[in-house]
Order: sequence, then structure tokens, then C-alpha cells
Amino acid sequence: MPAVEYEDVEAGRGALATSFTFKEGKSGIRFEPGDVLYGKLRPYLGNRLKPDFRGVAVGDWWVLAPSSVASSFLFSLIQSPWFVTVANQSSGSKMPRADWKLVGSAAFGVPSLPEQRRIGEFFSAIDNLIAAAERQEDLLRQKKQAYLQLMFPQDGETEPRLRFAGFSGEWERRQLGDAISAAGIKNKERQNFQSYSISNQSGFVPQSEQFDNGGKPLDADKSSYWIVAPRSFAYNPARINVGSIGYWDGEEPVIVSSLYEVFQTHESVDDSFLLNWFQTCLFTNQIAKRQEGGVRQYFFFDKLQESLISIPSLPEQRRIGAFFSALDNLIDAAEKRTKSLHTLKSAYLQRMFV
Repeated sequence: MPAVEYEDVEAGRGALATSFTFKEGKSGIRFEPGDVLYGKLRPYLGNRLKPDFRGVAVGDWWVLAPSSVASSFLFSLIQSPWFVTVANQSSGSKMPRADWKLVGSAAFGVPSLPEQRRIGEFFSAIDNLIAAAERQEDLLRQKKQAYLQLMFPQDGETEPRLRFAGFSGEWERRQLGDAISAAGIKNKERQNFQSYSISNQSGFVPQSEQFDNGGKPLDADKSSYWIVAPRSFAYNPARINVGSIGYWDGEEPVIVSSLYEVFQTHESVDDSFLLNWFQTCLFTNQIAKRQEGGVRQYFFFDKLQESLISIPSLPEQRRIGAFFSALDNLIDAAEKRTKSLHTLKSAYLQRMFV
């Protein structure tokens, strides 16, 4: 009988992981199609599943077998704020587990069976919309990764495998230092620019969002911070290996920690082209070759300048940069749609259960 373990379910999504494979010969709690699995370990993760097959739940699962309620309604109920609040009144600190005595004795409002089914169908439809939006977002991200490989010459190549019509010839191989210059200016005048950090997911992020109190006390001296002018890059030398680099395209200057490196491109390089090159494995390879240090590795600006890059003509750079900018806009739109659907579902879960 196939087994479902904790890691087989994507936390917060209520779906089997893409890596899930049927495993036989394990012992656990038997479940039937239509039963609801709820992860009692770290209940704040929202591990849940409504399987359409017979199997065994291995590990920290509750198997909830609906008797007088519709399965789809029960699956929606365990996602409601009321159930989540009760389930998270757990025992244990490092490995908290939901308390069945508490959950099992809690009172939840249950409507008639026809209304239960309507509610369950409604949330199933929303889940399908969310799943479709997430697939679209994942597909676009996968396409971008494929284009990054095809539209930049790989190591040992002089031309990309995929190219826009009208462009030909070998790309020029040179050190990145020929195309960029340090651009950070110390905030000695203590100008009241907004403080930013660099994240590997979103690039420039206000420190007020990344850390409490902007990462430092509100009255902290930030005269040592770098001023980042519009159309500048900045990165964290200790975290650039995980993608902590960003491009500031705002209209006003901002400031970043003095631990960061700040630079701008020369006129011979298109910023969008370079920003996308930073997202390729070509750049990751350059970091791996040149970073230095012991336990913590650093990639300071001099090492960035030593990095080798293949560069086409400026018109081709701009065409490539515009292509990826359009693709990024599609990804952003898909991401916003996914977040909007999640927000909509949360609002309905709040209003449709008592």
C-alpha cells in the first residue's frame, strides 16, 4: 500500500510534491480516498492533503475520516483561521505538535450537507485557479532559465545558441572591470535617504521590510553608508553566491550598508543586459573561481572586476535586455495573480467559517 510521508506534501499547498513517488512496505495510519490528512508536527506549516487513493500516512499525521461532513468541506475547514488558531495552541517549543485533545474538543460551525458541499466545491475551484496560476508562474521562470542558457555564450563558446535576426559575429571576451566602475559615495552629510538591503529574491528591499527598525536603531549613525544613485548596482560580497545583487532604478538616491559594493556600468554596456548576465551560471562560475576567505567566502569588487564576460554590440545588448525585461514583466504579473488569489482565498476562509 503506498505511503505518504511528511516530506511528500508541499507545506501550505495541500498537494503532493512533484518529487513524490509511490513507496510500498511502510507502516502507518491507513487512509481511504476522501479522508483528510493533517500534519500535527509544526501545525503552522499547514501540511494537509485530501488524497484520491488508498494508502498509509507515515509520521506525524492525523487521518481525519469524515462521517457526518463532506470531505471537501472538512478539507476547507482545517484551513480556516478558527481551526488554525486552535491547532497552533500546540505543545513543545522546538518540535511543536498540535494537541488532539484540544482540537478534538473544539466546537466548529457546520451547516447542512448541501451547503457543506457547495462550500467545498467553491474552495476546490479556488484551489484549481491557484494551482493553474502557480503552474503558469513556474513555467515562465523555467522559460527564463532556458533562455538565459541559450542567449549567452557558454564557457568555450564565442556566440550564443539562440540569437535575434540581424545580429552575427563573435562576442568580445573581456574582463568586467573594463565595463564597470565603483560608484558608492559615503553618506558623510548624513542625508536622510531611505535605507535599503539587497535580497536574493527581490534585489533592493527597504530595510524597514527586511529588518525591525530598519535593521538598526532608528537614530543609528548612517554616515558610513553608501549612497546609491539611480541606475546603479549593489551587492553583498558575502551573499552574492546566492544571488544577493540588485539594480536600483528608482528616481531618487538611496543608501545601503557600508559592507556592500556599489558600481555603475560604462556607456558600452546595457544595464539590463548585465543584470541578466548576473543571473546566469556563467556568473556563478566566476564567483566560484574567485571568491576568497575561510569559513565565510567573499567576492569583493576587485574580484568582480577580474571576472570574464562575453559582450556583443550595444544594439544586441539592448535587444537582449529588452527581451528579458518583457519576460520579467510577465513573471511579475503571474506572481501578482498568484498572490491575489491566495489573498482572496484567505478572505473567504475568514468569512465563510464560524
